[in-house]
Amino acid sequence: MRGRLILALLALAAASALGVATAQDGEAVITSPAPGETVFGEVQIVGTASHPEFRRYQLEVATADQPDDWVPIQEPVSQQVTEGVLGVWDTTAGLPDGVYRLRLRVVLRDGATFDAVVDDVQLNNTQPTAVPTALPQPTAARTTLTPTPGPSPTPLIQQPPSVTPRAAAGASAPPGRTDQGDAWITSAEIQAACLNGLYVALAAFALLALWLAVRPVVRPWLRRVWDNIRRGIQ
Repeated sequence: MRGRLILALLALAAASALGVATAQDGEAVITSPAPGETVFGEVQIVGTASHPEFRRYQLEVATADQPDDWVPIQEPVSQQVTEGVLGVWDTTAGLPDGVYRLRLRVVLRDGATFDAVVDDVQLNNTQPTAVPTALPQPTAARTTLTPTPGPSPTPLIQQPPSVTPRAAAGASAPPGRTDQGDAWITSAEIQAACLNGLYVALAAFALLALWLAVRPVVRPWLRRVWDNIRRGIQ
């Protein structure tokens, strides 16, 4: 009897050290991070949270100086997890380096709870920056090569430029070339001619519109002037 009691106490102590808790076929386990492990950045908390009367589980953290002052790591989760990721602990959210405790609390439908706690988690976000090692300077001496005189260059005889013969009078002119001399009609000249024609047409339309606008006013005046001229002649 005493031997069984000792074995039960040892199993309970081992489960507590490993972050394992059981309650009536349920289980709360934190397998990572392990006790004494050093973590930094965003830490995945891996384990198991299950029970036949499961309602939700909650991940919490506390400092070693205030071990009973638990702070939630994330919102409660209403889905059971078996040997998977329970949550992510963002250690960069204003937490100082130090020793922390992690707790997994499983809540049942009747409000009962059972926990798994991992102690001595070392948080160290201040990572040392590696100092680059200077590369040694090469010590091999350079070999100076003495240039060897080569053969004298042969002078080049430059030929006078050849005259390109002009096309015969009877030869047909290439496309785009006029019959007058060697002038070429370029696309810029065609575009300028089109623009000039457009400007003339616009000016003519503008004058016509102006005349149609002032004709009702100018026409009676011109008629009176013409009548006065006729009376003067008679």
